[in-house]
Amino acid sequence: MEPGPPHQYQPLQSAKHIRIIILEPSIDPTSPLVFSFDQDNLTNLAGQYEALSYTWGVPNLVLPLHCLDGSQVCVTENLDRFLRRLRLKIDKKWLWADAACINQADGAEKAVQIPLMVDIFRGAKGVLAWLGSGENGGEEAVRRLVQLSRCNVNSSVQDSVDQGMSFDSADFKTTMSVLINLPWFKRMWIIQEVVFNQDVTLICGTAEMSWVRFFASLNAFKRLLGDHYVFDHIQRIVSLWLRHSIVHELQHSAHEEGIMELMTTFGQYHCSDERDRIYALFS
Repeated sequence: MEPGPPHQYQPLQSAKHIRIIILEPSIDPTSPLVFSFDQDNLTNLAGQYEALSYTWGVPNLVLPLHCLDGSQVCVTENLDRFLRRLRLKIDKKWLWADAACINQADGAEKAVQIPLMVDIFRGAKGVLAWLGSGENGGEEAVRRLVQLSRCNVNSSVQDSVDQGMSFDSADFKTTMSVLINLPWFKRMWIIQEVVFNQDVTLICGTAEMSWVRFFASLNAFKRLLGDHYVFDHIQRIVSLWLRHSIVHELQHSAHEEGIMELMTTFGQYHCSDERDRIYALFS
């Protein structure tokens, strides 16, 4: 496909409007990524799209998304890989990804859209979190944790072995370490991208698991290896997600996290811009 001119973004109609990528299907995983934009009020779009959570990686917008109007939007290599992983063979897919759906060249638009991101992720029918293409053991780590999450709540190590599950404590420690040290788990933005949506899927290469199953694997990990193997920075996110899930079910909160409490708890998470840290926490 011939390269097209840079896409001319149409201004958003209001402070509550967002753009959605409508990703065209393809049976060829190597074919160019083709899409169109839809723009509407966030309220009208609620539950119609999936929000993408991912690391930018090297922040160079170099790989093209080809718009049906002949123009193109350039994105990072990591987002290109993620979109190829998600692209369907037959049906279109409605997605929100910040690098494409927010005009990165328009500072005024970014100033409006970034504070809206918590509502964008909350309003999505689901959040898809890209941990990467699976190099360095990440994909296998996800598969092993899915296996671990299936342990009976009261299983001991021996019970698990008796049920046909191979278990090696050193191997599982390595598995968990590989996974939670992936860059995605250290992003400040995952606080708002994951916590406020009830349907989160972690994807690494061809492997995937739900956030609920990830939570179950953490619990199984603690049962099998002891509390001292809990990874604190992951446990904080899971605990906050669980708390908000309960609140979501009960429709009221028994405790509101204060900004100072959150800044203390999540101060170690990475942001490329310190202003983003404040946006994420105040959300």
